[in-house]
Amino acid sequence: MTACHRPTGPSVRVLLVEDDRVTCALLTEQLRRNGHLVLAVESAESALALIETLGFPDVAIVDVGLPGRDGVALLELLRERRRTHALGAVVISAGPPPGDLTPEDVFVSKPVNIGHLLSAVDGGAAA
Repeated sequence: MTACHRPTGPSVRVLLVEDDRVTCALLTEQLRRNGHLVLAVESAESALALIETLGFPDVAIVDVGLPGRDGVALLELLRERRRTHALGAVVISAGPPPGDLTPEDVFVSKPVNIGHLLSAVDGGAAA
């Protein structure tokens, strides 16, 4: 996975919630190479604990098929807790898009196209 995309503004603070360690490491590397600050965890529960400590990200990238609470349920909970403004969200999955995404959510299928992911992150941060 390589990318030539560079954000034009300040780095975007990204919460990556992905339970597959290889995918998580690859996405984290690509996002960081493109100037983003990445906070990566492997479960919804870890994401919630991280947010309690470090605050909300600009954009959340979540896998649909997480152990325990799934990615879409995690996004719903994050949106309830973050009432001040919208949370940019990218949902990733090897399966079809879940039916309960909001119109603001961006769906990216696996294997992830890095250019598409980076565009979605930059677009989500602008929301």
